[in-house]
Amino acid sequence: MANGGEKTEKPTGHRRQQARDDGQIARSMDLPAAAALAALLAVLALSPLQWALGWRRLFAGLLRGAAAPHWGVLAAARRASLLVAWWSGPAMAAAWVAAVAASVAQGGWILSAKPFQPNVKRLNPVTNIQNLFSAASVSRLLKSLVPAGAILYVAYATGRGAWPRLLTAMHGTAAQLLTAQLGWMLTIAWKSALILVLWGGFDYLMQRRTFTQRLKMTKDEVKHEARDLEGNPEIKGRQRRMRRVLYRRIMLREVPQATVVVVNPTEYAIALRYDPATMAAPVVIAKGREYLARQIKEIARWHGIPAVENPPLAHALYRAVEVGQAIPPSLYAAVAEILAFIFAAQAQLRPAARPA
Repeated sequence: MANGGEKTEKPTGHRRQQARDDGQIARSMDLPAAAALAALLAVLALSPLQWALGWRRLFAGLLRGAAAPHWGVLAAARRASLLVAWWSGPAMAAAWVAAVAASVAQGGWILSAKPFQPNVKRLNPVTNIQNLFSAASVSRLLKSLVPAGAILYVAYATGRGAWPRLLTAMHGTAAQLLTAQLGWMLTIAWKSALILVLWGGFDYLMQRRTFTQRLKMTKDEVKHEARDLEGNPEIKGRQRRMRRVLYRRIMLREVPQATVVVVNPTEYAIALRYDPATMAAPVVIAKGREYLARQIKEIARWHGIPAVENPPLAHALYRAVEVGQAIPPSLYAAVAEILAFIFAAQAQLRPAARPA
């Protein structure tokens, strides 16, 4: 059986938020790079021949300018820079957007200055050398060999299949040879990008699993965290008891204002107040069971408030109506009979109470 010192509990939301505030989330560094490469190749693959012809025109123009008598190096460099920016701009923008999207998808934006705070341990050369030959470094090296080996195999298989076409294109025009070479390179490139994207997704799942394992907590840590966030259970229980006592005192103060108390002789007591001139329906101003019901009945008896025994109605009022609420229409008839009887009895007592 696991004791309190073993990390067997899943990390709580507060623990995850603390790690996030420290700049720690599950993130794969390979996935954004793979997404950027895939987006770059997608833009380049839209018109590969146009890209090749564009570079060809650029180099031809530079050679013609170099042969001219008034050739300026700065003007040629400016023109080449503008053309490179014009051609490579969309591809670079697509790669940047894909990399940002892949990073955000792994955990969103994180704004934390803690990862950039100075740490003396990072400057220790002995520690850095040990980290180079640690198990984690060897593991990362071995993991990087997996996609590298897959890409080498894809390049070999693709080159082996495209070699006959390349040999045929060598006997054709320069455009045919260039088209064949670009097609071969693009095939290797998009297959390699697909491998890297799949590997990046797998690496993210592994990083997420490792990150969750690292954040696991012991039973004692979960208890201490709950106590720090929610307070001591004993203090909270005492506060709840104090609130119940205060609520009962406030409720019992309203009993002298009741018109009638409907009781179940042994369990329930519900105090109702009704003023035909100002109220649309009777309102429950106090209710209780057992000890609290006995207190309500004692206060009502002390102030001369009539108590009517009606167990079904008392049970229905206690279950259906909260203190401060009007009774539901379904109980109007039963309560109206009681109130009519009480009002009639009070009307008969008033003439008898007048002096002769």
